[in-house]
Amino acid sequence: MWSEDYQSALVHFDEQIRAALPRNPPSDLTFGMAGAAAWCLGDEKLAIEYWRKGTTAGYAVAGANTRTALLLYAASVMEPATFSTESAEKLLVKKANHRRVENWPGPIAQYILGTECEQEVRHKAVDRNGDPDPKSWQLDFYKLLKTTASASTEMHKLESGFQNLLNVKGSEYSAGIKFFYFLRLEEFYLARHWPSKRTGVQLA
Repeated sequence: MWSEDYQSALVHFDEQIRAALPRNPPSDLTFGMAGAAAWCLGDEKLAIEYWRKGTTAGYAVAGANTRTALLLYAASVMEPATFSTESAEKLLVKKANHRRVENWPGPIAQYILGTECEQEVRHKAVDRNGDPDPKSWQLDFYKLLKTTASASTEMHKLESGFQNLLNVKGSEYSAGIKFFYFLRLEEFYLARHWPSKRTGVQLA
């Protein structure tokens, strides 16, 4: 995904999904990444299919399984014709009632729904030293989308926001173990791909 070889990434994650074993079902991460690869290949319909299936994945990294529900929300804001924001928010409400919603990225769902303020969620998005980590970036991504959705901002305004988010070279996100986790953020690839379908040029 990082190298932008989305076709190979799609094949890889799709094979993991198809090879599901009773004791090793594909996780929400697998469906999330498969959908992100499909999205970046321009197949939004397939991406939505993966993410919808991911909401009922047999295994969820954080327990509450908000990962793909959040991606459906992102799709509803970035490309409204692919999935309705109302449906995405209803799904987030359902996920937010899970007893493990406090596990990341559950707090982002609570922030979008307005049941937790940004300050509370941002406090949960820092590392043990109080420094930003990939969770902080992910929260900033959804803050941008929430602001865009609530203010009915023209979509081209997202470009400047994405430009700022994608400027991660040399940042704390690309250092050590943080980079390993950053690579697993589907939202980064959605942001990087988003303008290319309009201008033919990617932001990063």
